[in-house]
Parts: sequence; C-alpha cells; structure tokens
Amino acid sequence: MTKDPSVQVEPVEARFVSVRIHGRLDAEGATHAMNLIEAHVKDEPYFLLETVVEALDGVSPEARRILADRIRTLPRRSIVLVGGGFAQRVVAKLVLTAIVNLGGGTTKARTSAFDNSDAARAWLRDSAADWERELNVKGKA
Repeated sequence: MTKDPSVQVEPVEARFVSVRIHGRLDAEGATHAMNLIEAHVKDEPYFLLETVVEALDGVSPEARRILADRIRTLPRRSIVLVGGGFAQRVVAKLVLTAIVNLGGGTTKARTSAFDNSDAARAWLRDSAADWERELNVKGKA
C-alpha cells in the first residue's frame, strides 16, 4: 500500500500487481503507484496489472504524463480495467490508450476491461500464458 490513501498498490503474486484508485489521481498518487509497480515488476519479462477504477473521479494531465512516461520503461504488460461506470471507463481508457501508444504499441501492451475482478483476473492469467509462449519463459506462479 502507498502512503497516498487515494491509490492502493498490492502485489498479488509474481508478475501481478493490483491497483485501486479512489477519487482523482494526481501526480503524487501516480508517482507513488509507479514507484511500487516498478519495484515489483522491473526485472520481469512481462507483468500483469489489474486497475480497479470503480471509485475513480479523474486523472490529472500531469498524472497521465507520469504514467505514460514511466510505464513505457517497464517490461511487456497486460493491463485490465475493473469496474466503474461509463465515466470512469472513458477516463481510464484514455489513459490506457496513451500508455499503449507512447509505450511501444500493442507488441508491448495488451488491454481489456471487465465489470468484475474474477473475469479480469481470468483474462490476465490467459494473457500471462500468451506472454510466456511468445517470450518462451516459465511462469513463477
């Protein structure tokens, strides 16, 4: 967990991190989140990121820039959005699109969105199997 109560980052297992965002994500929250994500996944061949957006109220332009700049330095990734209404998904999808476009395109990032965490995690685990086949690596789970 971060010091910033609006962002919670939790390692779920090797190569898998879950992030919950409450309220508006600002530069400080984005920096805290990326520090913890980087510490957990920087040496991995790929990683899985679950982003729970049901309580997201927006993302500042500076936070979007921080996320896009820092995530592009990380390994290949599968990112899934979980929950949220139409407004939260639109905001989160805009951020994801910037991350994919600025961070190496679809060869380095796969994204999806689901209403619930069970479906999201199943997709992430399928994506992990795809990365492992593509990169010829063994899972750590």
